[in-house]
Amino acid sequence: MRSAGLDPTGRVRTIVGLALFVFGDTDGVDNNVRLQHPIGLDRFDGVLYVADTYNHKIKRVLPATRGSFTMLGTGEPGLRDGAGNQALFSKPSGVSIANGKMYIADTNNHLIRVAGMETAEVSTLELTGI
Repeated sequence: MRSAGLDPTGRVRTIVGLALFVFGDTDGVDNNVRLQHPIGLDRFDGVLYVADTYNHKIKRVLPATRGSFTMLGTGEPGLRDGAGNQALFSKPSGVSIANGKMYIADTNNHLIRVAGMETAEVSTLELTGI
């Protein structure tokens, strides 16, 4: 069985986007996708979740169809909890998925944010008793 990120010869290939200096913020498929500084990712149920750092968003990348779509964030930097399409991040740089939740390193806000995988509702992680 071949992995979605490998070409027919077994070599690694680009799933979305075009080249290093072809960047931006465009959802879509194949070479039409544009990301800007995607540095954090996790895989869950065959989907890649990417911290698109300079676009202040979390994107879903579907390797099988070579598509990429905004899951969380508006593209505007800031700090706002709530519905995923209204939440604000400031240069998110990492994602990790566990127990039905996505944990996001919201770098410039110096916070860990939490999003429900089913609801896409974003909140700020609060630790107590430390």
